[in-house]
Amino acid sequence: MHIAISDREGKTIGGHLDDGCVIYATAEIVIGASEKFTFNRTFDQQTGYQELEIISDNL
Repeated sequence: MHIAISDREGKTIGGHLDDGCVIYATAEIVIGASEKFTFNRTFDQQTGYQELEIISDNL
């Protein structure tokens, strides 16, 4: 499995995700595409990050 990681300035690195990797704050995993959902970034007061928000377009 491959992984891409970025910081709040947008600097991104990537490589292999190995056994023993620990996720401390957020893991945003997308394993496909769908026209039924909209993906947005919304500021979260608790974390201080633009978190991933998934909205169903069918509602």
